[in-house]
Amino acid sequence: TIALALAVLLYLSGGTDDPANYAVIVASVPLMSVFLSVHYLTLYYLLQPYSADTEVKSVTSAIAALATYAICYLLAWIRIPAPAFGALVAVFCISYCVVASVLVYRLAPRTFRLRL
Repeated sequence: TIALALAVLLYLSGGTDDPANYAVIVASVPLMSVFLSVHYLTLYYLLQPYSADTEVKSVTSAIAALATYAICYLLAWIRIPAPAFGALVAVFCISYCVVASVLVYRLAPRTFRLRL
């Protein structure tokens, strides 16, 4: 919904010369959402940030989350063409999902525990 709304907003605000930019918006927003979901699940399974009362107990997890937000914020200031952005988001998201899946598969049985 957000991706489609952004594409419509771009069109209503004057549009773009390249119609492929609409496809980049519609594709990149869900990919970024997938990245963040996989990232936080990876942090959860590898670092176990919460106690049984859902209190944050892992400083490492809090630092990793803060670093993720900071990097995403800093990347928002970089100007690159939309097709390059879409390609980079797709490659990064797919690569991250593969690496995260392997890490969780191999390390989670040793690191997954409930902090009390």
